Amino acid sequence: MNKRQLSEEVARRMGVPLAVGNEAVTAVLDAIVRAVVAGEAVTLYGLGTFTRRAQAARMARNPQTGGRVAVPARHRVHFTPGLTFRRLVSDGQRVPADAVTIRRPARPSSGKKSS
Repeated sequence: MNKRQLSEEVARRMGVPLAVGNEAVTAVLDAIVRAVVAGEAVTLYGLGTFTRRAQAARMARNPQTGGRVAVPARHRVHFTPGLTFRRLVSDGQRVPADAVTIRRPARPSSGKKSS
């Protein structure tokens, strides 16, 4: 699925024109990118977490010459899939049409009654 297809799906589910769906998808992706670039973690419950991680400088090998090449330090994006997402992918389960799979599960009762 590419961005256009995602925008079409969002527009269809929201019952709005494609332009509105595209605007919504663009806004969400822009917010995620800006937050990660700023060093913030972005957690979408059930889906996963996007973080920025530092990668140290290292020596690598040029596959054509076999010589060593210095690779400078940099930052990279890391995505950790959420438990619900991992389970759906690993179990090969069919995702329900109402997409309730990406909801926060109810917290177990502590046994205490509120007054």
